[in-house]
Amino acid sequence: MISRKLNIIACVALLGLITGCATTQMAGQPPHAREVYTVYPPDALRIDVRPEAELSTTVTVRPDGRISMPILGDVEVEGLTPAEIDQKLTDALSPYVRNVDVTVTVTGLNSKRYYVMGEVFRQRDYPLNGEITAWEAVAMAGGYTRRAAPKRARVVRGDPETPKVIPVNLARIALKGETARDVVLQESDVVYVPPDVFAKLGYFFERILFPFRSVLAAGRDVGYAMTLSDVAQGHWGYRD
Repeated sequence: MISRKLNIIACVALLGLITGCATTQMAGQPPHAREVYTVYPPDALRIDVRPEAELSTTVTVRPDGRISMPILGDVEVEGLTPAEIDQKLTDALSPYVRNVDVTVTVTGLNSKRYYVMGEVFRQRDYPLNGEITAWEAVAMAGGYTRRAAPKRARVVRGDPETPKVIPVNLARIALKGETARDVVLQESDVVYVPPDVFAKLGYFFERILFPFRSVLAAGRDVGYAMTLSDVAQGHWGYRD
């Protein structure tokens, strides 16, 4: 899981250099494409059993992919949809409960995560609780900064080595309310908000000056008071 996350982050960090290794969303493909939710550890489930309410329970999927149920004991649920778990428990309880009716509800989508990176105020991973769009994800990350290029935002999906890059114009969504152009996120999606041209230039010069900044910081620690001009002219002495 950690290595996959690092691969995703590395892929996004190189997005500014990616020009042809990823495919974009095909014309006519619905931006709100949805997938059926499947359960994995450590998702939380509410299981209601009728008419035997005492068999109802709230459980967390264990690392081994199982849950513990009254009468049944351990039941494998990893990789199943709520409807499939419903049917599995119904079949298993039928010999014990007449006219049993089981309802399975996912109350904690703890296994699903997405990532928001780039020019936002809170870069990190977030739980994918229910349906959330790229615009909503950026809003939850504190919004994009003044250095952002929201028109060129991207959703990165799939294998980090051969990702699918879906453009999403956050500016049009924000200013014109074009929510139909938004993208519903899937598990492990990365929402990337790139810097604008001026920010890129600033970061470029920052990288160039980084060694000098390190020297200056070290100088302050030992009592030097130097400027970039001092470094350029070779003045390394103490100042009064």
